[in-house]
Amino acid sequence: MGSIKVILFCLLSIIIGTYTLGIKSAENTSFQASVDRANQIQAEEIAKTGVQIALDELACNPYIRTLQSKTYIYTKVVLGDTVTYNIDPNSDVDKATVTVVAKYNGVTTKMKAKVSIKANPNPSNGLNRGRWGIDRIYVYPS
Repeated sequence: MGSIKVILFCLLSIIIGTYTLGIKSAENTSFQASVDRANQIQAEEIAKTGVQIALDELACNPYIRTLQSKTYIYTKVVLGDTVTYNIDPNSDVDKATVTVVAKYNGVTTKMKAKVSIKANPNPSNGLNRGRWGIDRIYVYPS
């Protein structure tokens, strides 16, 4: 009877050990998935910031709208990683396409935004300069 107790105890220990290893493996997989998702979200937020930077560039640099055949490429550092944005003016001077590629912790996110000048409801000093805004935005999976 004593040896049966020892064998049952060993089997129970093996079962509990195997169960613990399975939980630990699932926990590590879940943690890594969470870290990957957090990096993806952060890269998307940096890309959104890149779109806003490009809109500011369009608003402050009227030269971009004068030459419709050239693509303007800029690179900025945001939160320690890079944001590259391209501004492609269309034949219509009030519209453009902005493509942003953002990198964060090895995760790359690409966004493309169709932008245009929106009427400024409260023009300063009598001039309606207009303000660039987003018509459509697309996020491409990395």
